[in-house]
Amino acid sequence: MDERIEYLPVVSTPEASLRERLALSDSQKRDLLKIGERYLRSAKLDFKRENLALALSVLGVDCLSRGLASEGREKLSELDRIKPLIEKGLQERSQLQSEVRRATKELEKGLDITGTPLFGPLVISYDLYKKAKIVLSRFALSSNVDACQQLVYEFETRSCLLEVLSGYAISTLSREHFPNASIETITSDEDRAKLVRNMIASLVFRQVPTAAIPIEELRDFIENSGKNLSEFDNDLTNDIYEAISGNVSGEKAEFRNYIAGLVEQTKQVFARPNISMQIPLSEGEVVASRDAMYEKFSRWLLLVHPALEERELITNVKKAESGEYSLWRADLSKEIDGKRIPSRGGLDRAMRLAYAKGYSGERYGEGMAAWRKFEAESAAEKAKIAMLIEERYETERLIGRAMLEDPVIDKLAEKYMYETGKPEYSVLNALRIRMGKDLKVIRDAEVRRKKSEEFVVQLLANNGGVLPDKAELPGYELEKLIDSKDKRKQNILSKANDKLRWEYEELAGEFLSIMPFSWLDWANIPNETILLEIERLKCIEKDLIKNGTNSNLDAFRIKREDVGSILGYVDKKRSRLLLRKRIKTKLVGDKVRAEELGLLRARITVYQKGTKGANLETLRIKFFKFCIMERSRNLKEIMIARNRITAANSLDMEIERFRNKGEIESWYKKEQASSFAELGDFVFTKETVAKLAKDLKLFNTWKAPKSLSLIRGLDVYKKDDFVAWLRDEVSETRKVEGKTSRRQQLEGWRRDSLEGMISLVEAQNMILPLSYDGVSFQDFITAMLWRRVTAEAICSLPKTKFEYDQYLQEFKIIAKEKFVEYLKFHRKTLSDKINVLETEPAKQRFLKKMQGLEFVMEESSPEKATV
Repeated sequence: MDERIEYLPVVSTPEASLRERLALSDSQKRDLLKIGERYLRSAKLDFKRENLALALSVLGVDCLSRGLASEGREKLSELDRIKPLIEKGLQERSQLQSEVRRATKELEKGLDITGTPLFGPLVISYDLYKKAKIVLSRFALSSNVDACQQLVYEFETRSCLLEVLSGYAISTLSREHFPNASIETITSDEDRAKLVRNMIASLVFRQVPTAAIPIEELRDFIENSGKNLSEFDNDLTNDIYEAISGNVSGEKAEFRNYIAGLVEQTKQVFARPNISMQIPLSEGEVVASRDAMYEKFSRWLLLVHPALEERELITNVKKAESGEYSLWRADLSKEIDGKRIPSRGGLDRAMRLAYAKGYSGERYGEGMAAWRKFEAESAAEKAKIAMLIEERYETERLIGRAMLEDPVIDKLAEKYMYETGKPEYSVLNALRIRMGKDLKVIRDAEVRRKKSEEFVVQLLANNGGVLPDKAELPGYELEKLIDSKDKRKQNILSKANDKLRWEYEELAGEFLSIMPFSWLDWANIPNETILLEIERLKCIEKDLIKNGTNSNLDAFRIKREDVGSILGYVDKKRSRLLLRKRIKTKLVGDKVRAEELGLLRARITVYQKGTKGANLETLRIKFFKFCIMERSRNLKEIMIARNRITAANSLDMEIERFRNKGEIESWYKKEQASSFAELGDFVFTKETVAKLAKDLKLFNTWKAPKSLSLIRGLDVYKKDDFVAWLRDEVSETRKVEGKTSRRQQLEGWRRDSLEGMISLVEAQNMILPLSYDGVSFQDFITAMLWRRVTAEAICSLPKTKFEYDQYLQEFKIIAKEKFVEYLKFHRKTLSDKINVLETEPAKQRFLKKMQGLEFVMEESSPEKATV
């Protein structure tokens, strides 16, 4: 039996009855697995464990159930072919997905309504809508689509119910006053729902089911809303339901729920009206009050606009002179550059009049949008001009200060050179860095010498002028030792954790990760289990090499169309290796991996070209062999990294804080010898620097690093003993003549190096710490290397400082010239920008837009603007 079928999610369905009805045989499970792989490919989803599990759940639970239901069956038999059943289920799911998309698209038009959880003309639950949207976003891998089915059901059902409800609401209208009212004239769901809400509000506030509400009556509704809100209860729902239920067949509960939702929406409209109830006195206040009422309630109720009773507003610029009441009169328009443009208030009134008459108000809406854009852009232009003028003033002030040799300009000029990446700054900065490094080396040597002296002086003062038998090292030395040890531990941990993270990512993205036998969370699996997995992989590899087959891999047969995907997988792994090489984080084994991937890619390319002898089965064996070897290598590297982390965490971070008398003396001599303590307080004369430079040159020609191994046999030395030992060593070396063996060459090189050391000692070379007797060999080497570094800093500092000071003067002149040149250019740029903005481009764009909408009137005489 195929091992993978044990992992199929179908057999772990939580419902016992469903598990029993959809129980699959082994062959059916294998068929389901193949269908799942094709399903993932067709849906263009990644072959991950989670995706495959979800896909099998969709196919083996939802689609299979739908397929059985389509044939009027509930239970699956072992002899059934599951593929046709699943295909029927997929067709149903595809149709459901299309219906959900259409429904959500329609519902989103009415999302914003009164803050209630029920929105839109169909009064759909917002929670249901959100659940359906979430399922729709991952529909291909969602086996539970109940929310989508419920949404579609409510959408379709309530669309039909709304037609019945709105038809009843229209029937309540007086034929005398509304002779043309019919369901055919009100086609949109929004307007039909408004009619029903009108009827509900009329029942509450008038006790009469009339679906027509003039704006003027809204004032009475609002005044009585406080005491009448209690009328929006179940009895109202029952009354409406009983009046209409005879016209509806089936779905009685759904009809009642829908009416209750519309009642709740209407209640929320009047719950917080938030509108002024001040009685209008003048004609302007009356119009403004009507407009405010219309704007507040027209989104939820279908109002009869009293503006129909107002006199005709002229909205055609060519006819504006034929009457006084036009969009271009003084109180409805504004004058801009000798042109009169309707104001936002005038356009708003014209748009509402157009809507009240059933005309399109798009033209007026575009005009209002143009006003909003113009006002925003105009304010932005003014702010921009003010900012540019201020910036130009600051630029002119800096140019003036540059002429007065202001030192602040030097800093600004240097900053400008740095930010613009001028080569002159790079030269200056290189000299500055070099000088800073030299100063730091010298300062560190001085501090090290002073601190060691202060430490020893304090010890002597506290112990009667003698060193104690045991003393704690100074704080700065302890910190240095602790930091050194901690850095070593952190370095090991950092590298090992990076290695683990990389290997876990590799395992998660490998080809074998889609196979059930390898579904493991390697980060939480102990090393013992990993060892067993490595052994199992060895057996699989032997089977594959020997027989070309293995039960774990047989079901994953590579087809011709799969070769492209394998090539993409190989290229992806190679690109990860190349990236790691580019960012210099190459790990052990990367070179071997890259070579194996290159060979595998070459085989795939040969097969794709159709070369003779290149067959799919050979490619399959090579590919799976690589995948198995890669997994084994990953697991081995994980174990190595884990062991390193364990070892690093077990490191003893404690350091020996105390030293005995001899160790303190040795440490003190090393600190003094390392810092040229014999030269005094780091005040170097020209003669000392010259001598130091000469000795440094000789020391460097001696090639000290290679010669240090020659004197490792001497643990502790005194100067005289050291010289005597060197001479004895030279005398014992044999002179090399003619053609020599490798051993003789090494002996000759050793003799030359020793003689070079003798010459340095005899010349009293300052790089050698010869003034300190009794230091260990390691301390001697450490002190010598520190003295060499310090000597290089001391010798190079005067020259570097001279070059720096000299170049700094040149740099200041160049930087100021370039900075002033930039300031003048920037001033001109700012002036050009200000000139452009002062032409008011936003206003020109606005006038052009309004001209296109036919809202511009040339104001040639004041009579045109009369009220």
